[in-house]
Amino acid sequence: MPQEHLPFLVRKLPHFRPLLAFRRYRMRKKLKASIARNTITTRIRTPMNTIVLTLLGIVIIATLAFLAVLLRLSLDDADFWLKVISGVLAAFTFLAGAAALVTGTISGNRQAERVAVLEKATAEAKQKQVEAEVQLAKLRNRQEPRITAVSKLIESLKGKPAGVAEILYQEGDGEAYNFATWLNSVLVYSKWQVSEPRPIGDTISGEYSGIPIEALCEMPSPMRLGASPFGVSIVTNSRTMEMLSAKEMNGYKALFVALSSADIRMGSTQIDNTLPDGFLRIVVAQKE
Repeated sequence: MPQEHLPFLVRKLPHFRPLLAFRRYRMRKKLKASIARNTITTRIRTPMNTIVLTLLGIVIIATLAFLAVLLRLSLDDADFWLKVISGVLAAFTFLAGAAALVTGTISGNRQAERVAVLEKATAEAKQKQVEAEVQLAKLRNRQEPRITAVSKLIESLKGKPAGVAEILYQEGDGEAYNFATWLNSVLVYSKWQVSEPRPIGDTISGEYSGIPIEALCEMPSPMRLGASPFGVSIVTNSRTMEMLSAKEMNGYKALFVALSSADIRMGSTQIDNTLPDGFLRIVVAQKE
């Protein structure tokens, strides 16, 4: 398109750009200067600063007036008025010093209050940061699969007495299945007699044999075994349960300590006296 057909502003825009840039620069400079003046004025215009400046102004004016009058008086009158004016100036000087001292004290107190408020806010912010980090660590721990604790389990069970157990996992939970599989490998490596992991399915605790199956089906599958719906539970009979509080180390106690030291959530369990002595039924439910 020919240049003469273009709108006037479009044709003149290259000529206006330097002027617009210079105009923006001047506006920014004026804005910064205005902000600086307002900041200085705000700092200066405090009540005590006004009093001090007023007293100093009075002292200066009185001094100049005294000198002007002193030149026109005789020596005797000048000596009298010199003493009077000296006393007045001393009084004003004292008042100015007192005002300055009060101003400094008030400013120091205000500064101390600001510092105290800032320190309190900083301490609260640090406390919130610590709490947030703790919550984040808990969240990460919940999200991490339990198989990350396998190395800790192997190390904890090394050289400890073995036992006899079976592992049942909650069906439909992939993480529970993976951990049950790895736990089985750890126990086999540690010389335990343990069968292959299997889903809970229709297995129920012998203690619930008199309860209608319809009522049991409404319960989460781990609870039908007397286990907790979360974490890892170890179901035994009452005689085997006493092994946990024995002084000497045994397989049940070694496994319980290993799981706990590996930060594996342990669920509360009920007793199933239909299980044989020394036999552990390990129930792996969902993590959380």
